[in-house]
Amino acid sequence: MTHQEFQGRVSVGDGTTKHESHATAVASVLNAAGLYTIICPVGVTNPQAAKGMSYGGPVISNNSSNDVSEMASQVATNNLRISNHSYSARCGWQWLKAWVWFGDTNVNQTVDWKFGAYTTEAYSIDASAYAARTYLPVDSWEQWR
Repeated sequence: MTHQEFQGRVSVGDGTTKHESHATAVASVLNAAGLYTIICPVGVTNPQAAKGMSYGGPVISNNSSNDVSEMASQVATNNLRISNHSYSARCGWQWLKAWVWFGDTNVNQTVDWKFGAYTTEAYSIDASAYAARTYLPVDSWEQWR
């Protein structure tokens, strides 16, 4: 990833080659250097207005496969302090050119049990965070209805 705001601080943690605009935007909120000058309101220049919360920190880019084991490994070996996981599991109804049900019809045909469920994956993330007291995984699970 060669975005100007990251100044060569991005490394790939799991060999992924796919770049996502959403992931880049979230990484910018966390780690942008603040090189971009914003003019807002009109006529007022705000230098470094796009500076991230950890503007000098490294960025490790991973895809979402095997993220729980990768988190634990990277916390242990790379001194990882914060990670973002803003993606969702398919559940409930989703519009894919037609309405598609991703719930378990054996449990319920209209309400998906996964909404609000504390899954084994959530437990694994919590266990990793508990074991590494200086690590903050940020999850913003987007569950479609």
